[in-house]
Amino acid sequence: MLPSIDTGSIFETLHQLNRAMMRTRGLHQGPHRHWRRRTGAARAAITLVELVIVMLIIATVASAAIPRFGNTLGRRRLMMAAQRLQQDIKLAQAKAIQTSAPYLVRFNEGNCLYKITTGTRAATGLDHATVNLGEEPYSMSALEASYTPGKTLAIDGFGVLDQAGTVTLIYGREVIIITLDTDGGASIAPQWEYR
Repeated sequence: MLPSIDTGSIFETLHQLNRAMMRTRGLHQGPHRHWRRRTGAARAAITLVELVIVMLIIATVASAAIPRFGNTLGRRRLMMAAQRLQQDIKLAQAKAIQTSAPYLVRFNEGNCLYKITTGTRAATGLDHATVNLGEEPYSMSALEASYTPGKTLAIDGFGVLDQAGTVTLIYGREVIIITLDTDGGASIAPQWEYR
């Protein structure tokens, strides 16, 4: 005759071992005897779905912000170049009055630069007699001047410009038009356009 085996105690022992294993994994048995994670314990990691959602949100915000930043940078460079031109013309006017000598501002549209001279030689006393707006920090893609003859603006010995005109600066697709008048010297009247 075979010895009798108490199956109840074996199942109870297996059940206790199963419970101990589940507790080491951070699980507990709910009211309906289903195993689930403890709610009080903090999660140590994020799921892949949460990561993808956060990445999509960041990409959406970045795609909206980058074009606006590009426009801001272009307009800032245009304003810096326009202010530089205005200051250089005012400095040439002051030097013309001081020395009672005429000064010339020659625009070179092909190289996107201008040069300030007196007579036939480079202007003395100006920090930068040649300014290249095609290089950093301006990086203009084009310069157009409406002055004739020879794209030259003359400043007489009294600091008066010989003619009114415009200088157009282009950075990418952004454009600023600088109006120079004879009465008040150089004044910037920005007219933003988009080509």
